[in-house]
Parts: sequence; structure tokens; C-alpha cells
Amino acid sequence: MPAIRTLLSGRGSWVVWATAAAGVLLSIAAAAWQARSNADRLNDTLRDETERVADLISDRVKRLEYGLLSARGLALGIGWDKLSREAFVRYAASRNIDHEFPGARGVGVIRRVRPEQEAAFSTGAAADGWPDFAIRALAPHGDERFVIQYIEPVDRNRQAVGLDIGSEANRRRAANDALRTGQATLTGPITLVQASGKPRAGFLILLPVYPDPVTAVDTSNRAARALGWTYAPLVIDEVLAALGLDVQTYRLTIADVDGTTTTPFYDSSDTTSEVTEFRSTTERAVAGRIWRVDVQALPTFLAAQHFVAPSTVGLLGLLLTFLAAATLVAWNRARAHALALEAEREQRAVAMQISHDAIVMADADGLITDWNDGAQTLFGYHRAEVLGRGVVELLVPPEHHEQSSALRLRVKQGHGVPAFETQRLDRDGQLIDVSMAAVPLPRKEGRFTGVSISMRDIRPAKQAERAVQQLNASLELQVVQRTALLDTAQRTLRTMLDAMPSQIGYWDTDLRNRVANSAYGTWFGVDVQGLEGLHMREVIGEALYAQSLPKLQAALAGERQTFYEQAVDKADGSGKRHAQVIYLPDIVNGEVQGLFTMVHDVSELMEGRQRLAAALRDSQALLSTLQAHSLVSITDRTGRIVEVNDHFCAVSKYSREELVGQTHRVVNSRVQSPAFWAEMWKTISSGRSWRGDVCNRAKDGSLYWVDSIIAPFVGEDGRIEKYVSIRTDITQRNEFREQLLRTNERFAIAAAAAGLGFWDFDVARNATRWDDQMFRLFGHAG
Repeated sequence: MPAIRTLLSGRGSWVVWATAAAGVLLSIAAAAWQARSNADRLNDTLRDETERVADLISDRVKRLEYGLLSARGLALGIGWDKLSREAFVRYAASRNIDHEFPGARGVGVIRRVRPEQEAAFSTGAAADGWPDFAIRALAPHGDERFVIQYIEPVDRNRQAVGLDIGSEANRRRAANDALRTGQATLTGPITLVQASGKPRAGFLILLPVYPDPVTAVDTSNRAARALGWTYAPLVIDEVLAALGLDVQTYRLTIADVDGTTTTPFYDSSDTTSEVTEFRSTTERAVAGRIWRVDVQALPTFLAAQHFVAPSTVGLLGLLLTFLAAATLVAWNRARAHALALEAEREQRAVAMQISHDAIVMADADGLITDWNDGAQTLFGYHRAEVLGRGVVELLVPPEHHEQSSALRLRVKQGHGVPAFETQRLDRDGQLIDVSMAAVPLPRKEGRFTGVSISMRDIRPAKQAERAVQQLNASLELQVVQRTALLDTAQRTLRTMLDAMPSQIGYWDTDLRNRVANSAYGTWFGVDVQGLEGLHMREVIGEALYAQSLPKLQAALAGERQTFYEQAVDKADGSGKRHAQVIYLPDIVNGEVQGLFTMVHDVSELMEGRQRLAAALRDSQALLSTLQAHSLVSITDRTGRIVEVNDHFCAVSKYSREELVGQTHRVVNSRVQSPAFWAEMWKTISSGRSWRGDVCNRAKDGSLYWVDSIIAPFVGEDGRIEKYVSIRTDITQRNEFREQLLRTNERFAIAAAAAGLGFWDFDVARNATRWDDQMFRLFGHAG
């Protein structure tokens, strides 16, 4: 104090000027620092908001994939070919699409239709609850059609039913990318046919549907074998509306980045909106696309930050400089008053360092001596209403009286109470969650003078905490439900696998078993429950393992293996077993994680092949004999020759080229009557076989006789396709018979002349018996 009084005398006036100059310089520096601090904080806030918005958008689109997975599960569960509009409508009715997937216009099914299938597909779709169904294209093309068959809710998506999304390049590329990658894929910005008033603000998200899990992981074949897609149409305005973004304080723009091409598709403000120089940009991978999110602060965004203006800091510094100088000048005159103010300022400083919220001061008896605006806002009492009233009586609930007494005792002992959570009463008697701290006021002459209490409203935090607890409880319930569903699915899968007669298993890269169905026990006579962890050598035996090892190594190198296993002894010793073996690598992110084995028992097939081969050999021998000794010809249903064998050509003396295309009239000798041939045609055209002796004429004019069998062959439609004729050359036999008949006739005349009248017989009918008798009687005569 004496030093200051000296400085304020005439000789110390330079201190005032030095203080003023230093204050001005510090004020300018403080204003500049405040400006930089505001800009840094604003950029950080804007960057955080940009990242938050980008994460919200990415998560919202990701959430839509779950809806598509559910729809895909329905389609595969029912069967892709059995999925009907009625079943899809029931599925959609079971889901709250607007609540579960905010921003999606609906969920639907797209099918692949080849051009030649288009008419049949449209007819089937019309019969499936949509009589007016027709395939529509955005542009003509000759490739495979990608047709929207179902979409629910259909009332707001009616224009999309029947649309061929493959007729537009953007949509087609996304559909093909989804088939190739196996992942949910977004199109670039498009104009939805059901939202034509919002150009280039729409998207389709497509999830491929494969016939089975093996196809889904087979990168070489899944695009060709894919059945179609489940999909959802989006409008970006509707997606963002569900996120509750504060686009009143900043301008949000989103663009699709495709290589060097950037396509903006959303802008929250018009181009005339006033913006600041503060902006932040980030990019996100969203379902196969890159989206660039740009946030540019509006003046309202800056105002909402409640930053201290640099000018305010400068003015405050100048004001403090003025006050400091004035204080120095007036120090002597206001010393007594300053000492009083200093004591009061010390009390207020202690209270302010605890909290900037509700501050209540009480004396040693617990009566309120000060009540700030924060306390008035929090509890609803005006300052005049509470001064002189007890803190406990006014604010403390009865259940917290004991706690309050312990707090008061601690403070009276000179100890502060760090912040803790408790409850206090407001003017209406409602409980308020607060964070509370207390410190004792400076003692006077060693006596306790009072306490400063700071209280902060933590109701929003408590509500958020309760919301988190409820969410955690909900998530735990969902986990339990999903676990139960997974257990059911696993049991179902195990039941299905055990029902399969073929071996189905999974082996890791060390060829140790991880999954095996019941067929393993049947094939190898082992307990399936004990297979997990065993090496393949221990399961199938050393010999079979050595035989299979090269194929196993190739599969672990990423090459699918399909082969027939050599015959091996059955476990029960009942014979040999033949098997078809498939080793399918399990490839994840380009690395082989193990392999699936599928082994099918083909013993019956192999034995059947062996029996068939033997039958074919017998048939070939029979056919060779037939070809060598019979005349064979084949005609179509009109009787035109389509094939003859070499023996037919040799006997008829016609070449094959001269006979093919002709009818059998070319060899007709005219010996048989037209009625003979009419009866023959009547028989074979009715589907019955015919047999008879026929006299034919060779190319050189000579006659020859054949014993002919003609058999009709009937096709799958029940109509006769062709006639097969098998003939035996009986010319020599007939000539011999004629000779016998003439000889018999001579013998008969000779017998009659000799008086042998007891031989009365019909020569033609008993020729053979007559021949025998004549030989016995007259054979010696020649």
C-alpha cells in the first residue's frame, strides 16, 4: 500500500501512463488473439458437424441394406420361382418401412428376363395379381431386361412396376456392379419415375440375390448365376429430412464423385443465400459410390456459437485499462471504500470459481444472503422472495435432509464439497436433477461465516442417460432374439445337412474338420460328434488321404476340384463305393480360409454304366450280325427310304445314293397284288408289325424273295416316326422248295402208276412229309 501511494504522487504519475499504454497494447493483442481463437473454434465445430452429417447419411443408407437383406431372405426362403405378389405384400405389411427405413420410398424385387422370355414373363406377372402388367423401357436396347416386378408400398411407387432398369446406363451399371461384387450398390443420381418432380435427386440401392451361398462367394460365376435383386428407391430430400439436420444455420451440398466427374444432387439453400468463408468438406464411401459432403456456414451458424467478438475483447481491455488507470489515480481517495469492495469481491470471486450456473450464498445459520439470476431461472424464485429464508426449508426435499445436514457439517469444518449429483425442489415443488458443489466463505476472526453453493441443471443429461439405458435394454433384447433366431437357423441347417446322403463338411487350412454332417459317420463308421478338430488323415484313412492330397493342395491354393474317386471299400465291408468329389475353396478377401467338401455316392451310377457298357457290347454284336446277314432299310412315315445297309445294296444291286429318297416301289416286282400291299400298309400304319414273303426285283432285272418284317416306331408325341424293315433273302430256299414240289409231283405220278393209291394227300400242304417219304422210297433212283 505505501508503494502504490508513492507512485500516485506527482513523482509516480508515469505509472498511470505506463499502465494505460500497456493496457492499450494488451487490448489490441487480446482482440487479435480472440479473432484467431474464434476462427479456429468455428473451423473445428464446422468440421465436426460435417463429419457428423456424413456419418449420419452413410449410416442411414447402410440401414436400408438391412431391409433389403430381409426381403432377400423372404425371396430365398419361399423360393425365387415361387415368390408371388401376395407373399410380398404380406411381407411388406409385417414391416413398418417408413419407421424402420426412413427415407426409402419402399422395398421391391427386380428380376432378370432374357429378351426371348419377355412375353412369357409379362403373362405370368399379369396373372400374379397385376392384370395390366407390361415391361416398359426408358430407352430401347437388345440386352437382358432387369424388370421391377414388386414394390411396396405400391400406392406411391405404382409408376415403377414393370420398369426395365437395364434400359438406362446408370441404373444398369449399378445393377451389374452389385452382381459382380455381391454387395449392396447405389446408382448414381437419377430421376425416379415415381418422383419425376425431383430431377437427379433419386437413387436405387440394389442387393443381389443368388441361388445359394456357394454361388454368392464364387466370384467367377455369381454374376452369371444371379437371380435378380431386392432394391429400394430413395429420394435424397426424404432421406435427409428424417435425420433432423440443422440446415437453417449452414448450407449443405452433396455430390456424387465418379472418377474425375462430380455430380451435385443436393443443395439445402438457393444460390442467393448469404454464406460465409467458413466451410468444411469430407467424402464417404456409400454403397459402392463416393459422396462428397460440403458444409458452408451461414451467418446464423456464427451467431449460434455465441463467440466473444474481438471488438468486445478490445473494448473490454480498453475499459479495464481505463479503470486501472482511474483506480490508480483515485487510489488514495477511495482506499477505505476499496478495502470494503475488495472483501466483497473476494466473496463473489470464491462463489464464481465454483460454477457459472445457479449460485446461492447462505450465512452461518443457513439463511440465504445472495441469489443470482441463474438460481432465479433454475428454481423460479425471485431474489426478493428468498433472502432471509432457510436453504433447507426452501430447496431441499425431505428425503435429502440427512444428506444436507452432513454437507453443512463438512462445510462448517472448513472443507469444500466437490460436485455431486442430487435433487432439489423448484417453486412448483417439482424435483430437479442438479450437479451441486459447495465451499465455505472466508472466516472472520476464526469463525464460520457462511457457504457458497453452486448448482447446475443436469436434467437433459439425465434424460439422455435414461434414454441410453432404455436403448441398451432394447439392444440386449434384440441380441437375445437374434441369438435365438441364429440358434434356430443353425439347428435347421444342421438338420438339413444331416438329412443329406452325401458327405458335406468344412476343413480349415490345416485340414482339420470344423463341420461334418451325419453322412461321414455312415461312410466311415465313425462318431460324427467327435470329428471336429480331427485331421482329415484321421477321418478318411491314410490310403485315401494320400490319394486325395494333390487335389486338396490345389483347392487350398484357390482352385476348385471336381473328380471321381477311385473305388474304395465300404466301412461295413459290403463292397466297393464309387464317389464324385468336389473341393470348393472358401475365399475371403482374396485369401483361402479353408475348403468345403461335398462327396456324392455314385456307386449305382457307375455300376449302371458298367451294365450299360456290357449291354451296348451285346447290342453291337447283335447289330453286326444283323447287318451282315439281313437286308435292313428305314423309311420315314411317308415310306421314303432314309437309310439302307450294305447287304440291302448288295442283293438289290442298287447303290445307297440310288435308294435314299425313293420308296420301295423301286424294287417292286409286281408279283404281289395291290391288295397285298394295301393290307400291309393298313397293318403297319395302325402301329402293328407285319411279316410276309415278298418278291422284289433287283436293278439287273433278276427276282429275289425276302422274308420281310416291318415294324413301326412311335415318337414321344404318339405318332409314327419311321418304319424299320428287316428282310432275310429266301430266294434259294424258295427255289429249292419249287424243285421239291416238282419232284413230289413226279413221284406222285410214278406212285400212281405203280398202284400205290394209299398215298392220298395234299401235295402242297404235306410237302415236307412227302419229300421225306419220297427220299426213302426213291432216293436211290436219283
